[in-house]
Amino acid sequence: MYELMRTEPRVCLSSVSIAEVVPLSNDLVFASALMFGKGSVVEDDAEKIMALRLICEKHAADNLDKFESKAPFSLPHLGVIRVDVAEATAKANLPGVSQDAL
Repeated sequence: MYELMRTEPRVCLSSVSIAEVVPLSNDLVFASALMFGKGSVVEDDAEKIMALRLICEKHAADNLDKFESKAPFSLPHLGVIRVDVAEATAKANLPGVSQDAL
């Protein structure tokens, strides 16, 4: 992946936060986004640690007391790709929200 980022850095990220079939209906409730941008391999250790901290704060908040002691050992094995977003689009079909408002 790193070699690909160096030769072809264009990326597309997709995120779906809601996707549910409405019972007894042909309808789908959803919210999603697409982002397009440029990916680049992060070489700076401080930036890698910042990215790792943000991920840990979001997904492992109960273990942050160990972060400072463990993070330096992760650096040699940690690969980070930063995505600089150039364009973003989103779609949603949510109950009570007019599609004209989106």
